Amino acid sequence: MQDLGFRFADSHFCLAYPDGLAEPVNLLLRNVQRTRPSRNERVIEILQERHTDSYRIISDSRESPLLKGSLHLLEELPFFILEEIGRSLNSGLLLPAAAFSAANKVILFPSLQPADRIMLSPFLLSQGWRYLTNHCAHKGEDSKWHYLGLPPAIISDYWQQISTLLGSNVESHLAGKRIHHLILEPEVFDTSTAPPSLLVFPRYEEGAEITLTPLSKEQATDEFIYCLVRKSELARQVAVDITQKVPVIELTYGDYAQLERLGPALTYIAKTNPSEVELTQLFTSFQFKPTVSTGQHKTVSLELGPAKIPEATPAGAKKVMTIGMATYDDYDGVYFTVQAIRLYHPEVTEQTEILVVDNHPDGPAAEDLKKLDKIIANYRYFPYGIWKSPMVKDIVFRQANADYVLCLDGHVMLQPGALKRLIDYFEANPDCSDLLQGPMFAENLNSLHTHFDPVWNKGMYGFWGSDERAADPDGPPFEIPMQGLGLFACRKNAWVGFNPRFRGFGGEEGYLHEKFRQRGGKTLCLPFLKWLHRFSRPRGVPYPINWHDRIFNYMVGCHELGLDSEPVKNHFKEHLGAGVAAEILDDIEKEIRSPFFYFDAIYCITADLDTGSWKKMRRRLQALGINEIVRIFKTDSVSENHRVSFALSHRAILQEALELGLDNVLVIEEETLFLDETLAHLTKSLEELGQREWNLFHLGGQSRKQPNSLAVGCRYLRIPHALTSTHALAYGRRVFVKILHDLPATAEDMSDWLEDIQGYENYLSQLTQQFMAEPSVTTVTHLLPHEEEIMQKRFLVGETLD
Repeated sequence: MQDLGFRFADSHFCLAYPDGLAEPVNLLLRNVQRTRPSRNERVIEILQERHTDSYRIISDSRESPLLKGSLHLLEELPFFILEEIGRSLNSGLLLPAAAFSAANKVILFPSLQPADRIMLSPFLLSQGWRYLTNHCAHKGEDSKWHYLGLPPAIISDYWQQISTLLGSNVESHLAGKRIHHLILEPEVFDTSTAPPSLLVFPRYEEGAEITLTPLSKEQATDEFIYCLVRKSELARQVAVDITQKVPVIELTYGDYAQLERLGPALTYIAKTNPSEVELTQLFTSFQFKPTVSTGQHKTVSLELGPAKIPEATPAGAKKVMTIGMATYDDYDGVYFTVQAIRLYHPEVTEQTEILVVDNHPDGPAAEDLKKLDKIIANYRYFPYGIWKSPMVKDIVFRQANADYVLCLDGHVMLQPGALKRLIDYFEANPDCSDLLQGPMFAENLNSLHTHFDPVWNKGMYGFWGSDERAADPDGPPFEIPMQGLGLFACRKNAWVGFNPRFRGFGGEEGYLHEKFRQRGGKTLCLPFLKWLHRFSRPRGVPYPINWHDRIFNYMVGCHELGLDSEPVKNHFKEHLGAGVAAEILDDIEKEIRSPFFYFDAIYCITADLDTGSWKKMRRRLQALGINEIVRIFKTDSVSENHRVSFALSHRAILQEALELGLDNVLVIEEETLFLDETLAHLTKSLEELGQREWNLFHLGGQSRKQPNSLAVGCRYLRIPHALTSTHALAYGRRVFVKILHDLPATAEDMSDWLEDIQGYENYLSQLTQQFMAEPSVTTVTHLLPHEEEIMQKRFLVGETLD
């Protein structure tokens, strides 16, 4: 296998491919920006079926169908790369589009339908235009435009038409073997990053007459936003700015022959920037059929500002069993699973509730998932978007309103009668402390996968196995080493939970099973609990998956359970390559050794993510190596009083920490400054803190009264006295309930309470078992002059840590 690194805008990729594909792959990607290959980036891998000329393209989020022949592979690869780019870009505007340059002007052809671009691009090439992209364009936050330099995506069905169009020039456009189709010579590419001088929205409709329609600025903005891969809150403002500066037209055509005079017309428009009226006259002079704008173009509804998150459905009467599922933009999966439960298991309707935990509550599926609570009895919607990881399944157990919980993926169906028998099993074993699972049907419904054998295979721990004892649905339960977690159940009070540090997706199989065993339970297969899982995702998996997160979860699981991590390291060195795996493992082990790993969760409170203050804070967190694990908490805007919003934010974080079953939580304000040797000093303080019971731990602060004395028997812990600031404060689990009981939940009540108690800091000073790091490793700007003079220069005030 060979590796090739490349980037587009701020997205970095590593493409792994068989040695035999070196020539066409390098030709295909030679006009993209190359980088040093690293499998710590998003990995796209081409796998060849053994002893065949068939391939699959896979990434951490999805897999292509079987592609027969290298030609089919080369046709599919650009589309696969384009979709991965859409999933990974975090900034700027991304448009599926073709782009060409003529007369030193860039003309952009945005369209969500590949056929619109596929049919148009070869014609423009035949007219001598210089090729930029047939895939996508990106406008970065720096206002620069980027065009994905992959050759035109040519579908085999159109090759004859394209060859006819290009005529004798066809061979001059090809590099390498002709079978590679339209892999263009470098000189045909234009590496321009100039902004477009003309926007053309193409529509290919077989048999339609050619028409050109000038669009008003409002229509142009709507069309532009309609084509965006992601519609951010700034999209309309940016789209208006773009469409105000250049002409925008809509092109409808039904055959190549109609395009004969199109090239000169578009070149002229790009150069002269005519008005809407002038465009209509121009189209007539070119003998096109112009259409008059009716204003009935599609409009795009785009809320400026954050998307509204649906409210949680109130819990109803307590049930015997909760059937819960965590989902991320998979409305179809949830819908059919829920309706299958109602259709094929009506006997349990009154005994169960259906709980859906939405891990993307500001996403496209949220509103429709919420609406199901109006039409489905005992259905409950619960939004949870602050953290995305396997821990979301943990929320199912925390929120369940029943003694027994069945957790399943939102694309699982169960054999009729299975739910009733599961309830009967629980009621016959009311003190069960086991993790219960069942055999999974193969998709042909003819065979069963009863468990995972505990072996490593292609980056995953566990490989499907089958035990013949599952064939008899009336057979007794039997122990298994582990099983896929598409379906599992236990008593709510027996739930052991996921490690709150888990992130991303992957790594929970085996970990959860061992955790139950270490707590005195078993992992059982119930032969009657048969289920079917949908694996195929034709549109891809909507959430990001990467090797770093997966390996991190495996390593953290080993660390928590006291397991040997060497098998994890050895497998990924073999699977990813020793160099790539070593780089990832070094990063992970450094994070586990960090003192910040001590905290179950770290929250940073901010009022606005667009301020310079927050950007500075991000850089400080990055320097400490914790930027990726800090959970952002935006202050509640119900009060203009900072002290009220701050106290309410702490209360909300503690409420969530209690619901998640955390042992502790660290809360940081965005104005917090860190000492240059924070990691070394904090490590020593936490070693001493871990040897005693504690309620509050301050990373820094100034006393209003007497100096803070050292704790008994400690060198790196002090006893704080009436601190003036709580900018970096950790709470221990034992104090969660008391603070939540004492603090009011509304802004009005909080304002009165703070006045009575003389401030949140004063309230906290009355709590027992408090400690503070020695030396202080944090401060804030307004306290900096009160720090010891020798220490002041060692706190970060600017942008970065040394």
